[in-house]
Formats: sequence, C-alpha cells, structure tokens
Amino acid sequence: LLNADFRHKNTNENIQNVTSKAGVSCFSKVNDSILMWAHYSNSHKGYCLKFDLLKATQFFMVPVIVEYKKEYPYFNYLRDWNRIFNFNFGNKFCDWEYEKEIRIVRQEQGNIKINPEAIVEISFGINCTDSNIKKIKKICKSKEYNHITFQKARRKKLEFGIEFDEI
Repeated sequence: LLNADFRHKNTNENIQNVTSKAGVSCFSKVNDSILMWAHYSNSHKGYCLKFDLLKATQFFMVPVIVEYKKEYPYFNYLRDWNRIFNFNFGNKFCDWEYEKEIRIVRQEQGNIKINPEAIVEISFGINCTDSNIKKIKKICKSKEYNHITFQKARRKKLEFGIEFDEI
C-alpha cells in the first residue's frame, strides 16, 4: 500500500470491477434538445419517454444528478470511496452539459420493470415514421398504458430548435 504505483493500479482495477458490474439508466431533464435527438434517437427517428417519478419511487429513489466538469478532482484512494463512486457515476466532461442528465445506478445489470403508470408521455422525433408511431400507439392501447399522451416534434419556424404538437 505504500507503493503509489501499486496503490493507483490496484484502486483503478477495483473501481473498474465495480463499475463494470453496475446497471446505469440515463435520463434527461429536457426533451427538446436537438442534439439529444440527433445523438440518441437515430437522427430524430426515435421517441422519448416521460416519466412521473412519484409513480416509480422504488426505481427513481436515489437519482444521481450528473455534474459537468473540465478537470479531474484529486482523490485520496484510501479515504474517498464515496467521492470516487460519485465521480465515476455522476460526472461528465463539460461539453455534454446540454444533456442535463440524471442517472439511476443499480448494483446489478439487466432489465428492470417499471410501474406502467409511471410512463406518462411519449414524444416522437421529427423524422419518426407514421408506421412506427402507429405501432407504438397500438401497443399503448392496452389497459396498462392507455393513460399515456403522445406528441410529435416539429422544427421551430424562426429559430433552431424543436417544439411539440399533441397527436
């Protein structure tokens, strides 16, 4: 432990081991970022789910609000395990700040089941096809999802950006 190189290598391996086994779900506070639609929905062809956090409190109980930084902090690897955990799961480079990201971190990976009532709205991208919209709306006609509202994005007329129309 007195050898700094050994301690640094061993600590980084332990951190990598823990983080590689974790399950991380990522969310955003916004649905109208044109960059988010371009990056995460196949150039505006996908859709965005809006959740009511109070209807899925067990899942959303401990959110990690991402901080955006330019520099790495200094850590004391023997004492700062909580800070290291928070840094690994709760920080990104400042150029990603437009994402306004919130993460849910779980100890295990895999699919999870969320209360269907927690999904309250689906927003379709500008380039989402009518056939995909019809498929998703058909799925949502079931008893569990018939409360969901739908909206479709369109380009703003006088500025770069998107806005939504209820459909």
